[in-house]
Amino acid sequence: MSATCPFCELVFPLSEIEWHVNIHIEENELANDREMAQKFALKPSSPILTCKPTESAVPLKDSADCVPKDDKIDSHFFSSTYGQMRYQDKISSLIFCQRKGKFYKVEDGLLCLLRSCLEKDTKKPVTFVSTYIDHFESESIDFGWGCGWRNIQMLTSHLFIQRKEVHEVLFGGSGYVPDIPSLQRWLEIAWEKGFDVNGSQYFNKKIYGSKRWIGTTECAALLRSFGLFARVVDFDSDSIEFCDGNPKGKKRVFPGPMDKFIHTKKPCFSKCLPVMKNGNEVAEKSSIKNDNFISEVLAKWVWKYFSSDVCNGCGSTSTKSNNIFVAQKTPLYFQYNGHSKTIVGIQKQKGSPGMADEYTFLIFDPTQRTATMEKTLKDNCGWKQVIKRGAHTLKKRQYQLCYVDLGIAKGAELETLKTIDSTLIRV
Repeated sequence: MSATCPFCELVFPLSEIEWHVNIHIEENELANDREMAQKFALKPSSPILTCKPTESAVPLKDSADCVPKDDKIDSHFFSSTYGQMRYQDKISSLIFCQRKGKFYKVEDGLLCLLRSCLEKDTKKPVTFVSTYIDHFESESIDFGWGCGWRNIQMLTSHLFIQRKEVHEVLFGGSGYVPDIPSLQRWLEIAWEKGFDVNGSQYFNKKIYGSKRWIGTTECAALLRSFGLFARVVDFDSDSIEFCDGNPKGKKRVFPGPMDKFIHTKKPCFSKCLPVMKNGNEVAEKSSIKNDNFISEVLAKWVWKYFSSDVCNGCGSTSTKSNNIFVAQKTPLYFQYNGHSKTIVGIQKQKGSPGMADEYTFLIFDPTQRTATMEKTLKDNCGWKQVIKRGAHTLKKRQYQLCYVDLGIAKGAELETLKTIDSTLIRV
């Protein structure tokens, strides 16, 4: 069954027609809001854009924060030129009309339930798990293409809770995680500001209302446009393919739509495993040479990432006695060919003499239902199949990660973030 859009007369399936028509309506509303915002901007006696929050917008505890002021928008993003004033008006309009992303709220949070289940594990592996994150599940309107946006929502939900400094810069100081259409608008504004110029050309600088896939580079461009130090790490084994024990060249396939535009730093080649030291990659020899080598490299990198900064007393579950540690790092946007997820932690089980250690990722998948995750964790039954993923099961030849370092960039430092680079690790 299908229906015709009354605005553009295109034909869509019944399951998609409402979503498509709403886009037209939001376009008209945005144009009206933009015109209103421009009128406000032209009035010298009216420096404040006041608005009544919509039902979907949840303001911060301080009610003053729901009134976006001109000086609350990062002034270092703009100059007095006409072109920049245009997207400043877009930002003002978007702050006014953006909507809060919907998600299933779990009392005390899913990670609190997860840590409770981890404590009951009789094998007692050493575990590092993130502090807090809301799970944003895919809905019918974005199923099959929206996983990247859902992972951005999960990552930013962590930032809002754990980093107070992001409240004033992220999403215009709204204090909440926007829905996918609003995120698409913010990404377009990031492109207009000059972030990821080459990548934006792939999309013709238009993403709003589309179902096109995004990857780690779009996540990094979006977050960097707010001054956040979003980093990308690229794991690649496709440059070397072994055939009868001999290396055989193979053309690289990029896991995300924009990954071919990444400007890579000096890579760490095979025969070494990455180890974090003062933020740089150093080599550590490995005796393992098999098809699972990339999964070992990835697992050891993720282990070093989460274990490099932990809190040994943040709550009752973060003690040495039960081998569970709360990591102060952001969760990891985890990209591979065809899908993306969010890594919220990692476990290591010491191997038997002569055997390698076993790593297990703790993963939040946007395709999982939050209510199902909550039930399995509360019942302590079935949650391992939903959340745990053994590193040895990773069989892809490329993976990418995106995370956010501390700090807010301004001025010249912000300019350097416009080019999306990555740390390339070839294995």
